Amino acid sequence: MKIQTFPKRYFGYIRVSTVRQGQTGTSLIEQRSAIEQYAFDSNLPITNWFEERETAAKQGRPVFRKMITDLRQEKASGVIIYKIDRSARNLRDWAELGELIDAGIDVRFASEQLDLDSRGGRLSADIQAVIAADFIRNLREETKRGFYARINQGFYPMPAPLGYLNSGGGKRKEIDPITAPFIKKIFKCYATGKFCLRTVAAQMNIEGLRNRNEGVVSMRGIAHVLHNPFYTGIVRIKTLKEYVTGQHLPLISKALFDAVQMRLKDKTTRKSSNTSLREAFLFRKLLTCAECTYRLIAEKQKGYIYYRCQKGFCLQKTIREEVVVDAFLETLGNLHFSKKEAVCFQEQLSYRRRTLGEIVEGKINTVETTERAVLKESESAFRFVQSAYLEYSQASYARKREIISRIAANIQVKGKVVLIQLHDQFETLQKQKNNL
Repeated sequence: MKIQTFPKRYFGYIRVSTVRQGQTGTSLIEQRSAIEQYAFDSNLPITNWFEERETAAKQGRPVFRKMITDLRQEKASGVIIYKIDRSARNLRDWAELGELIDAGIDVRFASEQLDLDSRGGRLSADIQAVIAADFIRNLREETKRGFYARINQGFYPMPAPLGYLNSGGGKRKEIDPITAPFIKKIFKCYATGKFCLRTVAAQMNIEGLRNRNEGVVSMRGIAHVLHNPFYTGIVRIKTLKEYVTGQHLPLISKALFDAVQMRLKDKTTRKSSNTSLREAFLFRKLLTCAECTYRLIAEKQKGYIYYRCQKGFCLQKTIREEVVVDAFLETLGNLHFSKKEAVCFQEQLSYRRRTLGEIVEGKINTVETTERAVLKESESAFRFVQSAYLEYSQASYARKREIISRIAANIQVKGKVVLIQLHDQFETLQKQKNNL
């Protein structure tokens, strides 16, 4: 690539991650002032400024991309940036700058004395770029950890759904006196079976309900409301498929919500009439006979689902699915922690984490590693149980089977008695709960 040498023209690039950062801290004005001073001292004319107000955690910053393209097209001899972390917080962007440097483009940093033409200076810059990339990765992880920590405490760190108002960071959502009555009416109308999504949406628009953007309420918007357990006082983490009890006050009862879910499910079932019958058997291949250890076979008779032993000589009689469901729900209920028990359990986990450093020297590496693994496993089991207990009644067929398989290592049937053996981590959790 042929690089022009005269007359010299330089770009100036400044960036902030947010509008707020653009007003405080290392603001755009402060960055620009430092670059202008550097350019004046070095006798480098800046002919064009590139200003960005987007995060560098993700690739694809439009202003940065435009600057790189212009530099490749030889529209300037070089670029002056405030610091390395203003230009490259992901390694791909730094690699692109490196290609420009190798091609003869003069890349400079106003606050760092780096000779990028030397091996040592280039190595130092590479190290700083790696550190910047690691910083943003760690920041992302910490942000995600804080996000889920707030959710586990019952707070919803996202915009309030229709029917609620935002109260600021770290505070619960408050009921909106204007839209909350509409939300209640939506659930009550749909639960009667006399209204479909279209008629509910039409009625709400006539009565004056508007969405967050002050637009009319659509069928899709009504469906989103009806599927959201937030209105029962529950916070759902879709990505983790977990449910926790929220700090906010519920708008409707769980019974009303479940009734609506049954209507929605029935509608879906009618549309999916070609679903295989075996998919209706919740404990298919999950039950074994305590007498002969063979798996029980599922079958449907007179509208009821039964499980029977496949060996004709076995004395095991058939058992209805409802009996097995009740036994599992009892087990799940015994594993579930009340609010008081949950607080006590989490305090114990925190105490055990704090005391890890007090382990006798010489054993700390092995013991601490093992203990941390145990703590992590206990916390994971605790979170899963708390979520599954809230979610189970409205979960899909596939999700219910997932919950059952995750908790139960083996389910045996002996006569009319269901014997459920827990996986080790849940067996340990049960003992910890009993010892509270």
